[in-house]
Amino acid sequence: MSTKTLDLSRHTQMLENLESILAHRRTHPTTASDELYYELIIKYHRRIREAMDKKQFIAAHTILVPTEILYAMDLVPLHLEFTSGTMAVVLRHYEEALNAGRELGLTPEICSTHRIMAGSFSKGWIPLPNVIVWSNQACDNTAKTAEILMEMYNIPGFFMERPYGYSEKGVKYLTDELYDTVAWLEEQSKHKLDMSRLKESLKLSFEMVTLHREINELRKASPFPLPNRRCFQLMVIGWYYQGSQEAVNYFRLVRDEAKAMVAAKKGFVPNNRFRLLSISQVPYHNWKIMDWMEREHGACMVFSVDNDHWRDWQLDLSNPMENLARRIFLSPDGSQLYSPLNEGMVPDAVHDAAAYKVDGAIFWAHAGCRQGCATIRSIKDALQEKVGVPLLALNMDFMDPTFVSEEEMKSQFEAFFERLAERK
Repeated sequence: MSTKTLDLSRHTQMLENLESILAHRRTHPTTASDELYYELIIKYHRRIREAMDKKQFIAAHTILVPTEILYAMDLVPLHLEFTSGTMAVVLRHYEEALNAGRELGLTPEICSTHRIMAGSFSKGWIPLPNVIVWSNQACDNTAKTAEILMEMYNIPGFFMERPYGYSEKGVKYLTDELYDTVAWLEEQSKHKLDMSRLKESLKLSFEMVTLHREINELRKASPFPLPNRRCFQLMVIGWYYQGSQEAVNYFRLVRDEAKAMVAAKKGFVPNNRFRLLSISQVPYHNWKIMDWMEREHGACMVFSVDNDHWRDWQLDLSNPMENLARRIFLSPDGSQLYSPLNEGMVPDAVHDAAAYKVDGAIFWAHAGCRQGCATIRSIKDALQEKVGVPLLALNMDFMDPTFVSEEEMKSQFEAFFERLAERK
């Protein structure tokens, strides 16, 4: 199985469409951070294309592989899930990408994110990286998909194994894995890791996390100071840019905007009717549903458990690689998506529901996420029993808009909002 030729016309079209979106934002301004978000997404993907032209070393990677290392080694990152996913969203070619994945033998039971990623590689739509670094974070789909991509593009890869639970033994194991990852990348790229640059990248990473924590405190305000999209835009920028100045700049701008709104006692939308806790990921193909929720129903997603809930990671540069290992374990998605349920998602969801005084919780029940959907009952029962918060398990698919229509999702929401209104 191999991809015969690259066809980067779609990647080019994605960039042109993103430029058009940014131009529209500039002529119809909303917030400065919304404009900066699109600037950074464009910058990220333009850098990949420039790296191909200049023969620079491109390191593709799956979700949760730490970008601090890549930036410290002066490698060009290519986030596999979000590169293929963003292309599908911007170009609306879901059906063609999913069909390409089906032709590879990937069934509908497999996460649509990975089917689209594999299908996009099979068509040659993704820029050619030099290597792939992948891991078992955050699911079995991630652990296996990279093997297909490596075979199709005939490029080498390195598997970074992360232990399941957070412990001192686990930290030592992951630290060793990070050293092995760096050694392999040095051999492949001929770029040596400068430990002083890694320390600087960790400082920037910690500054981003500190700003994220400040944003989280501002989220407790009523009326709610941010749009629903912002939580997930923070996630994307963090996954693209953690360990860089770009991430710090974006998080600082969001913090400043939220701070100004709280000081003025203003909400992003006039009618703050429901405060909601978000669990799992919203459908990437339809972020507009978040706009509809806040605009039509005053439903504000004030916190996302697996995007915002940082554990107590503190900066310690005495052993940078070990500190990075701890950062991975203690990050929101790294701690909730890859740890025992009774030590991660369940107690965190209960804590966050109480801390942010939510009226209800939304579990985005992505059909292709076996491990995520298996947690719904435990989280639902804990929220109801411990803090009296009802949960809606919203049937949806992260990347396949044909699985559940927008009208069906809205119908599920409206029934839930009626239930919440009766409780007030």
